[in-house]
Amino acid sequence: MPAEVDFSDSIPNPYIGKVRRRVTMNIDGENIDYFKAEAARTGVPYQVIINMYLTECRVQKKHLAFVTKGQPLWDVPVPGASQS
Repeated sequence: MPAEVDFSDSIPNPYIGKVRRRVTMNIDGENIDYFKAEAARTGVPYQVIINMYLTECRVQKKHLAFVTKGQPLWDVPVPGASQS
């Protein structure tokens, strides 16, 4: 093996910013059951499906809408949606 390796012709790693991190979350059992059922239906691991959903939320810049007590969820305006 040479004493020095020449990396001048190498290309940058395109995956450097896409490293996954392990996290611990407390998620309602019904939500886990839903994603596990989707995993069984599609053959895709449920963790991957959850990550796909979170990625979709980030890419589409979805924002959470919090409702006040007594306000029906369907009365909350959706950002960017046309109001009729």
